[in-house]
Amino acid sequence: MAQDTVTHLPLRQRNGCVSHMELLAAAEESLPVMFQEAINSTLANEWQEVCQYKMDALAKNGTWELVDLPTHCKAVKSKWVFKCKADGCFRARVVAKGFTQI
Repeated sequence: MAQDTVTHLPLRQRNGCVSHMELLAAAEESLPVMFQEAINSTLANEWQEVCQYKMDALAKNGTWELVDLPTHCKAVKSKWVFKCKADGCFRARVVAKGFTQI
């Protein structure tokens, strides 16, 4: 019987996501709640990459524009939400803290 000559690349090299072993390690490590936790975690490179991707996408789509805040208004704060999907891909979103409007 001939040996299978197909070289199996790690999942990250095939589709840009992490390998199953890295996914299992990420599952054992709790998801970051704050940006600082993500940057200081063992998976900091992955979190930085997805955060930069998201910021680039928001800028490309013209999601917001920077303006001077009027003196009588308060800025709506935001935070990062981090997820590690079942397929091994990391996701990051920027969400508004709507309760800070008032």
